[in-house]
Amino acid sequence: MKQLILILFGLSIQAAAVSAELKQVYISGMINYSKVVELPKNAIFKVRLVDASLRDAKHKVISEQSLKVSSQPNFYQLPVDIKYINPSNDYEVEAFIKVDGTSWFLNTSVQPVFTEATQDKADLNLDFVK
Repeated sequence: MKQLILILFGLSIQAAAVSAELKQVYISGMINYSKVVELPKNAIFKVRLVDASLRDAKHKVISEQSLKVSSQPNFYQLPVDIKYINPSNDYEVEAFIKVDGTSWFLNTSVQPVFTEATQDKADLNLDFVK
């Protein structure tokens, strides 16, 4: 009986772990650049998912990831907790590369995600703005 309880307890822990894994999705895509430049060692690439449902308000950040980069990244993968996703809202991916707080690259076009057409994929075109 004690072994059965331990087995059931172990199964419930595994089920909770699987359930926790299912609550996270990844938005991913390729990154394209308008200009290839050498980045300094202190360059930061940041990608984030924002709720763009309210057009006249500041977008709420749902997920964000920052990475130090020494070269221009060509792929990204952003983890998102799906408990913050409302199917009736509009979501967009924003990305930029900054050096010492100054933007060098940013995406200037809207990159929607979680739509029927895009789902969890968003290729980003970053324009050189320095």
